[in-house]
Amino acid sequence: MSATRRTYGSALKSDAVELAARSGRPIAEVERGLELSEGLLKQWVRKAKRDGEAAFPGHGRLKAKEWIPIPSIPS
Repeated sequence: MSATRRTYGSALKSDAVELAARSGRPIAEVERGLELSEGLLKQWVRKAKRDGEAAFPGHGRLKAKEWIPIPSIPS
């Protein structure tokens, strides 16, 4: 039997990172309280520090700096 992979929206990720920062509790404790996999919140915190507000753009959406312009095709 395979495990089901859970997905989390950008709002939950941002809220969890904010909670970890404001609570004063260890990240592992916040993870357990939110029933997240071990190490997941730490990854989100690192990503938020590195990318700021662009850290969690949403499911399958590229960050603005990753956009590649698509050349137009002459008709």
